[in-house]
Amino acid sequence: MKIINQYSFLWGAVFLLLILAILLFRNGIKKMDFAILAGAAALIVVIWLLVRPQATPNANSDNIQSQIGMGLPVLLEFQSPY
Repeated sequence: MKIINQYSFLWGAVFLLLILAILLFRNGIKKMDFAILAGAAALIVVIWLLVRPQATPNANSDNIQSQIGMGLPVLLEFQSPY
């Protein structure tokens, strides 16, 4: 189940491209159909580049430790890329 969760965007993209290919090629293969399919694949790649998980730069731990307990609220977030 973990592999489905980690690669859910990939599985969804493949499924959508497969459905689009079936719809486009059901009445014959044309150059425009390939162009539409390639455009959809390019759009999916661009969306993935925008929403993919990325590691944030490490904050200076001395700066964070100096803020804790000084009367200022400090929000610490620990995130996983998955």
